[in-house]
Amino acid sequence: MSKLLKIALAAALAVCVVTSLATAGLNAGATAKLYWTTGTTGLTIRESTSATPELVVTVKGVSNVAGADVQLLLNSLDGLPVPECWLGNGTGGCADTSGTCTITHLSGFTYQKLFGSNTVTTTQEGMYYNFTDNPCLTPHGVALIWFSGAIPTGISRTTTVEYGIFQASFDQSGTGGTWGVGCPGDLGNSPRAVCINANFRQPCMGSYQLGAKMDLVDNNLDEDFAPFVAGYQWLTWEASQIAHGTSCPDVTPSQKSTWGSLRRLYR
Repeated sequence: MSKLLKIALAAALAVCVVTSLATAGLNAGATAKLYWTTGTTGLTIRESTSATPELVVTVKGVSNVAGADVQLLLNSLDGLPVPECWLGNGTGGCADTSGTCTITHLSGFTYQKLFGSNTVTTTQEGMYYNFTDNPCLTPHGVALIWFSGAIPTGISRTTTVEYGIFQASFDQSGTGGTWGVGCPGDLGNSPRAVCINANFRQPCMGSYQLGAKMDLVDNNLDEDFAPFVAGYQWLTWEASQIAHGTSCPDVTPSQKSTWGSLRRLYR
């Protein structure tokens, strides 16, 4: 479990320390999916060309949940650093006012909330890019979309229901951005294709990464890593429109010392 999810659990449980957690809990059969969405449900298509793209992360097969941690890498498909139009929600980039990462679902959203109506304590609910305090969070021009949160007491969930965890919305219309005139890389400013891929890692804290998985913690403080379903591990934006094809390389789990190898997966 990431250190920050432990902190979220500690805060939600009003205790000072959360001990090391045993793997294999009440959610051993859970699986996750990453979608583009219309605002009501997830789409099976992997590419978006929308001026206002929105993604959602879901999980199914959950029987009890107290905490969750999801990490998504965002990378440019042209091998250059992430376009400024994607640098929102706390990064200080051009799109800081047009990108959001929130656990609040849209009105009429199909998926039930994973944490129900409970108040969620979050330690991560946004983006990182060129984070100088901990550079290993966002190496080589890669951005990180990160959600980590918990509730005071684990709640029972129905294993056959697909629950929404969080969504992220962006404005690539060419009129968004901090100054309302768009940002480099959006549809009005020489658009550049990007790839978004699930990749669980303990940034700057752990010695491993688990690839396309997310972290779930149950009421017993036991931990399970739910794999993303094949074909629902990645998304692209404008990829086919800019001659980059329609796919996004899967993340291969590797040691933290091989971030260079991970970066090359996106070339």
